[in-house]
Amino acid sequence: KGNMSAGKFIKNNGNIFLAVIILAALGSFSAIGFFAYNLLYEQRHKYASELNASVSGQTSRAMALWLDDQVQLAESLARSPIIVAFCEDPADEEKRRAVQHYLESVHKDYFTLINVMYYFDRPDEYLTVKVDGKEVRVADGCSIVDSIQGKSVGLGGYDFSYIKAVREGSAAFVSEAKPNAIPGLPPIYMVAVPVHDGNGRLRAALGFGVKLDHFSRQFVSAFKMGASGRIEIIDDQGYFVASPNADKIISPRFIEQGLGTLRHLNAAAPARFSLPVRGDMYDYASAPVKIGHDMANQWWVLFSRAESELHDELNGSRNVLVAFCLLASAVVIALAVRASVAAGQAATQRARRQEDRQKRIIVDAAPYAVLVTDPEGKIISVNPAACAIFEYEPESLTGLNA
Repeated sequence: KGNMSAGKFIKNNGNIFLAVIILAALGSFSAIGFFAYNLLYEQRHKYASELNASVSGQTSRAMALWLDDQVQLAESLARSPIIVAFCEDPADEEKRRAVQHYLESVHKDYFTLINVMYYFDRPDEYLTVKVDGKEVRVADGCSIVDSIQGKSVGLGGYDFSYIKAVREGSAAFVSEAKPNAIPGLPPIYMVAVPVHDGNGRLRAALGFGVKLDHFSRQFVSAFKMGASGRIEIIDDQGYFVASPNADKIISPRFIEQGLGTLRHLNAAAPARFSLPVRGDMYDYASAPVKIGHDMANQWWVLFSRAESELHDELNGSRNVLVAFCLLASAVVIALAVRASVAAGQAATQRARRQEDRQKRIIVDAAPYAVLVTDPEGKIISVNPAACAIFEYEPESLTGLNA
């Protein structure tokens, strides 16, 4: 009975040991899979972060070159003899019509607003010109001729940063992005340069306006990277100058998001950070736009991409890791079960042998004859007392019929 209890105890402990092995295998391989996936994700995230920085940096440099091109184009127009001649004699209606025709022809190629803001010698001076048969008063620093059929004539003044900046000596100035002063036209920013007469005297500012929707198409809308990768441009007031979402451009509704983004930006160097957007975390890379001319605002190029997209890209690798961990766990569990069964069988055999030895000791020590027979009644073994009582050797009794 004691040996049977011992065998049962060993069996129970073997089951507990097997359960521990199974749990340990599942836990170990789950941990290995978790850490392996995290390592894989971190490497992919690092690569994606470097790629994001590269995209924002290259776009920033391309944008700076593009702005330089705008300045050079404005400068070439400002040096045009027909514009210089008109600015020397702005009251000449024939010259004004010639300039308007010239600017309209340029407008067809570049599809942008071009206007000339005239500077009078005295702040109280003005000039009256005719636009579509109507007389329009042009004050100091206001538009006197443009490329859009005179729609901007009479508008302007020193409340406009680019008009004031050129008057104060700026050689080239990029204005802030803002709603268009002309009703019905999209938001705009202006590139302004001085117009000098033949004696080098400042006569006017030539403004080269770029519509922000066109600007977005150039740098933002056509760009695609994955499902969520996008480029945006933001200024130091928190306004989005360009975005795939046209509703965000110079919109007060998104100023809170813009100001939250500004807290992570560096005016002197690129930056990387993460922000929550619509329930997902987005990785951002920013690069300041640097040009060799005056700007009303600092601009940054932002490239952002959802972290969930990186997890989606690693789905295949994650499935492979899960399959490997399950297979490895199954192998370990199978080996553990096999080892547990073998150990249980060995323990049972040891218990039986011990029980047989104990029975043998009891039989051999008995003072009476003990005969062990097979089913047919033949003697298999005898104890010493039987040999003494029957006066036979064990070998002589073995095999006899009891």
